[in-house]
Amino acid sequence: MSIQFHGSSPRDLPEIGAFSVLQFCHWAGISRAQFYLEVAQGRLDPKKVGRRTIVPVPEARRWMDGLPTSQK
Repeated sequence: MSIQFHGSSPRDLPEIGAFSVLQFCHWAGISRAQFYLEVAQGRLDPKKVGRRTIVPVPEARRWMDGLPTSQK
């Protein structure tokens, strides 16, 4: 299954309101296991719509902006 993003790169936010878990993981470059670890640690706050878990785009941006910078 291929996820299509409309932008110049996968890191550009698509014109959608929220990511599915799979879309978010692809965009962020993390595994599903890391996604659920981020949620368990309170660093990421997804929402539920029925049984579906989504990550609103503003929450995705907040999470990405809050990551530490690489120490080289």
